Amino acid sequence: MILYPWLFVAPVIAITLIVLYSLAIHRSKHYHRKSKRNETMIAHTSAIRNLPEYKKAKKRYLMLIILAAIFLFGAIASTVVVASRPVSTDSISTEYDNRDIMLCLDVSGSTNDTIGDMLSRLQHVVSEMKGERFGIVAFDGVPITVSPLSNDYKVIDQLLESIKDNQSIYLSASHTYSLGSSLIGPGLVGCVNSFDHLDDTERSRSIILFTDNYASYTQPVNIIQAAKYAKRYGITIYGINPADYSHVYDGVAVSGTDKEYMEAVALTGGSYYAASSKNTDVNHIIDQIMEQQSALLEGAEKYIKTDSPGIAILVAFVMITVYLVVIWRLRL
Repeated sequence: MILYPWLFVAPVIAITLIVLYSLAIHRSKHYHRKSKRNETMIAHTSAIRNLPEYKKAKKRYLMLIILAAIFLFGAIASTVVVASRPVSTDSISTEYDNRDIMLCLDVSGSTNDTIGDMLSRLQHVVSEMKGERFGIVAFDGVPITVSPLSNDYKVIDQLLESIKDNQSIYLSASHTYSLGSSLIGPGLVGCVNSFDHLDDTERSRSIILFTDNYASYTQPVNIIQAAKYAKRYGITIYGINPADYSHVYDGVAVSGTDKEYMEAVALTGGSYYAASSKNTDVNHIIDQIMEQQSALLEGAEKYIKTDSPGIAILVAFVMITVYLVVIWRLRL
């Protein structure tokens, strides 16, 4: 319990004692002067003072004065404690489950006809999330962080809508300072690096990668190497290929580009989907992500202060009540 401001209690008590002592002296002198003016000499009062009843009454009177002083000081002290607002401070550590999901979007010209539908499906999924953080990275040349990880789903939805309506703008921005186009591997590496606290391997991290994997032959990192980089940090990749029309789920052979894509995804323990397949359901991908062990993240500690006068209020009430009763008995 924190008691503040406690230091002013001692001065208040000291001042109270001084005032009471001064009043007592003043009153004593006043009655002494008054008694001299109106005094009537009585002989043989020593006999009265020696009576047992007188001694008993005097002892009772002194006892009441002492009690009055004790209860007065107790009332003052307890009242000051209440006035100083003692508080109790509780520290609460907030913990919550969370998953980090990066939407890694290929905005190259070859995805122009399919990305709009995929973005609409992603918007629907994001709108149903609670607690998960989403981030958005767009790439063709250099990767662009459209949004860092955030649980502001309204902003995420607006940014996905912006990419859907203005894909050419993001494509142009991705080419700024870029050494080429269709850099799938570097784009995926950029998505990995967009996660915060990469060294914290206890976090649950996933990438939803939307690309046709039509990669440039001059890219410094291919998709397999980028997937190995993601695996190093425990990141699972779920790949969606808008250019796969081979219906892989029916056992039809796939192209070399698709096989490379599938291999990269499998390296991380994720799943590969052909966007044209009926089995490609973003909600299904999210369900797989939800099955992963979510990270228990610690939020900032919260400090709650509560007024805790405790027993001081009761003590003050009792002290004042008893003091008034004693004063009434003394007829002061």
